Amino acid sequence: MNQVVDGKFKLGRKIGCGSFGELFLGPDYMASWFEVTAVLLDAYMMDFVFSEREDGGSFYNKNGIDYHIPVLGGDVKEPPMHIVHIAVEMAPIAKFVPFSSLPSSELFRIEQPK
Repeated sequence: MNQVVDGKFKLGRKIGCGSFGELFLGPDYMASWFEVTAVLLDAYMMDFVFSEREDGGSFYNKNGIDYHIPVLGGDVKEPPMHIVHIAVEMAPIAKFVPFSSLPSSELFRIEQPK
């Protein structure tokens, strides 16, 4: 199958489908190890596993880790990671250190004993 979509994309054979839509192979214009496919414009990463056939069967998912392939040329970039919580385990001796001796650059959560 060699189909041209919108006069811009040349599609090869169908290699998958699902809730994301259909996935086709395309011509390799960039390098010998790239496979060009049609994906959503708001995608920044493709997660996939290798399956034996379209309706299931045995599959390989890198021992539960799956494969994560970055999408090149999409409209969005991968969102940055944000640190939400920092936890520090302190030795019991820290209870007796005066607060004035603690460096101001350290983050501590101090609780009153009950």
